[in-house]
Amino acid sequence: MKEVDWNAPIYEEFLRLTYLTDFQRKVMDKHVIERKTNYQIAMELTASESSVQRAIKECKKMYDSVKPYSDILPERKCLRSPVIENEGE
Repeated sequence: MKEVDWNAPIYEEFLRLTYLTDFQRKVMDKHVIERKTNYQIAMELTASESSVQRAIKECKKMYDSVKPYSDILPERKCLRSPVIENEGE
């Protein structure tokens, strides 16, 4: 989740507010703390890359659902570039 500037208090708050499975917790630890890529995480956890991506996607949904209940958790940044319409066509 590159949309959040993770630090210890933010990550601890996220973990406090969510109930992650063991696999999701391992993926998030490696993704947030160790800054590993999805491929590296998949290799270390002997899982498929799509399983890692799915776990991260589920964590994003959880983050969005618990965000209103926390004063610490920041808004996620939108990494997609805005659509630019062609003028004069």
